[in-house]
Amino acid sequence: LRGPQLHGAIYGWDNSNAKFHHLRIQDTLWAGIRTFPLKGATIHDCEFIDAGGRWERGEPGLKGGITGGAILSIWMADTEIAHNRFVRTQMGKADEFYGIKGRQGKRCRIHHNTIGANFSIEFPFENDEDVEIDHNVCHGTVSIPKYAGGPVPKSGRTFHIHHNWFRDSYSIEFVRNGVEIDHNLFDFDPAKDHGNLISGFGKAAAPGPASFHNNLVSNPGRGVIWINEVFNNLEIRNNHIITRTTVTPRKDGLFGFNPGCDFKTITIRDNVIECQGQARPLLRCDESYSAVIRNNRVTNLSDTLRYENPSTSERAGLEAPLKFECGVHGEVTVDGWKVTGPK
Repeated sequence: LRGPQLHGAIYGWDNSNAKFHHLRIQDTLWAGIRTFPLKGATIHDCEFIDAGGRWERGEPGLKGGITGGAILSIWMADTEIAHNRFVRTQMGKADEFYGIKGRQGKRCRIHHNTIGANFSIEFPFENDEDVEIDHNVCHGTVSIPKYAGGPVPKSGRTFHIHHNWFRDSYSIEFVRNGVEIDHNLFDFDPAKDHGNLISGFGKAAAPGPASFHNNLVSNPGRGVIWINEVFNNLEIRNNHIITRTTVTPRKDGLFGFNPGCDFKTITIRDNVIECQGQARPLLRCDESYSAVIRNNRVTNLSDTLRYENPSTSERAGLEAPLKFECGVHGEVTVDGWKVTGPK
């Protein structure tokens, strides 16, 4: 399906149990598949090439506008998006598009996709619940912000982000309550150190909770987590983080929190953190040092005299080796720090 003169290729309204598969959607102005709402659907084994763009006041968005998505779904529930490939070859300002752009997802799974867009997945602003994002290759950001973090559903989880291979140092846009981020490989180029792995840009305090555990992090740029607003009930545990001297070079602390946080609810424990080359502090603001910090195995951190970090009998680093397949039909294998398959 091609439509360089059309806003999109497929439009749906109030679809249930729709099946989209083995489609190639190429060169559309704003979106590939556009739905409101979508329930019980599957979108699999499709190829989206330049299937979207920016649009502003009836014209291509050369200076701004609203960015479309290859899959753009408003109110999506009980839906699976799997084994799809998203490719961008047109690099003009109006050609930017998101891979999967949703507004409110409930009980959805997005897995085994290879997403070559600058924003891989976006679910902003709505009350999402039980959205699973796993086994994807993400060349861009996963964006899930919500004012004050949003409500936590009865299940206790809004998003579960696991077993993905992230390539951009600006990987996850926050804040969101009820999030678990685990068993991912965050694998960044030291020459592209523009982002914090998790970034929050808001102002409204969020109560949490969130958990970041059992991840491998290679070459965080500005840092691992920076959250502008107050965010409480955050657990950072059993990760292995390796920093190397970046092109800038970055020297900030790896974790940046708002001074107004309730730091007794923020825990940094059982991590392995190594700074190879440029030494970096663990934390950025003075108030952060009242967080719960224990049993981290650290190398070449510049602020170790500012916190006790007592040892315990718990295991530091990953609780088990990290190995998984991701991307379209498992085309990429992650085995610890080693990755084989298409880059």
